[in-house]
Amino acid sequence: MKTLKVYDTITKKMIEVEVSEEVYVNFNRTKWNIEDNNASFYEHEVQSSQLFDNMDCSVSDADIEERVMTGLLIERMLNILKTIPEKDIILIKLLFYDCKSERECAYIEGCDFHEVNSR
Repeated sequence: MKTLKVYDTITKKMIEVEVSEEVYVNFNRTKWNIEDNNASFYEHEVQSSQLFDNMDCSVSDADIEERVMTGLLIERMLNILKTIPEKDIILIKLLFYDCKSERECAYIEGCDFHEVNSR
């Protein structure tokens, strides 16, 4: 027989109770798992100071300007894409994202190769 400390809700005190080995193991399993997980975590823990020691978090004015210009360029390109007919957007996707040849695009679109070439 094993002894466990449990909370008695009637007396509102911790009391010792004798239980079988099976009940003792099942009762303590969660506590043991938490203790094992914590031990493993702390064993493999990396201090945040070690992560950031070699990082340069400074941002130069040139970096900011480049990011702003890139953002403006992307915004402008998206606005231009909105004006392109859907038929041409499909062609752009086939050519540049799906890596199809102009002949393959013509076959897929059901049109002449020269039409694809001129668009």
